[in-house]
Amino acid sequence: MKITTLRINYNGNTETIFREFFAPLQRDYASLYFYRWRLHRSWENGPHFNVDLDTDDAFFGQDTLEILNKRILSFLITHPSPDVDVPHYLDKQIKLKAIEASDMDPDWIHTNNSYTLHTSDAATLATRYESLTQWESIFETEINLRPHIIAQWQRDSQHKQYLTQLLTLLACTMPPFPSSEADIHEYNGFLSFYANYRFWHHTLPEAQQEKIQQKFDGDYSLDEVTVLGQLRQLIQALHDREESRVSLASLMRDSFLHFMRLAHAGEIHERSPYPRASLKPQNQLSPFHQRLFYTESGQAKTFVPTFVAYRWLLNIIYRNLPLFDTPPIARQYFNFSLDRIQKDHAEMVRTVRESMLQA
Repeated sequence: MKITTLRINYNGNTETIFREFFAPLQRDYASLYFYRWRLHRSWENGPHFNVDLDTDDAFFGQDTLEILNKRILSFLITHPSPDVDVPHYLDKQIKLKAIEASDMDPDWIHTNNSYTLHTSDAATLATRYESLTQWESIFETEINLRPHIIAQWQRDSQHKQYLTQLLTLLACTMPPFPSSEADIHEYNGFLSFYANYRFWHHTLPEAQQEKIQQKFDGDYSLDEVTVLGQLRQLIQALHDREESRVSLASLMRDSFLHFMRLAHAGEIHERSPYPRASLKPQNQLSPFHQRLFYTESGQAKTFVPTFVAYRWLLNIIYRNLPLFDTPPIARQYFNFSLDRIQKDHAEMVRTVRESMLQA
């Protein structure tokens, strides 16, 4: 598969770029029967968006590129973004590079309000993964996710309710089963939210751990009634066959079923996209994660295919949260609050799961 990538160096104004560039581009491409493209947002070497196009598609042609060039040039002229504070950004980039073990040049930032086009192939883009199949599964899922992201920006620029419903549907794709752990009622998709929160929380200084816990507890007390109302709306929308929510539920469900086939075939595993042996030493993990990932004899645990498939889907959804202007602290609060919702309102969650499976 050959890929052409448009890199748009753009500092903020997310609502503007979705409304004035991505949405019109999607309409243009649909008129040409070209649907095989995806969006991605990243910070490396400056804030930017990537548009990846499958140039092997039968409907890709010179007109596809001409539309892309014409649209992006016009957009950057008419809707330029604010200048980047380069010294501040370079300092942040060095810190992010250390966290993510990126191999980029930390001293380089692309010129803001510019763009580049380059070509590659799937094999090159897949080098960070264990197989081409892993990369293709991400590419295909993000192609399917892209129209939902663009549609949400056209409906609203405030995404808290949408992400609450999206992440709840995501968690409900994993069939629950009983747990042998005394402090875990059952293994389900919401357990990963708790695990993600605990993994991050454990790395904070003790005083900050307490501060964050108090803040999130207070925020949850204020949000609980609202979130329950949003989940009732989701259930009603699925029962009423409301197109956007049924389509979103189908995407979660169908992606999970596809990843189940990959899990059974051994193409993905519980630690994908990292190597199967990639696991922190037991003594560096929180007590919860030590029990979750290691046996009593100190061996790394293996997990059932349903968990493998679900974690692969969760990783893809999390990878796309920056497209919704969701900062890391907000992602951690989603982890915290949705874990609390499923513990405090298990019946509501069961109803969401049943509605999703029947939609």
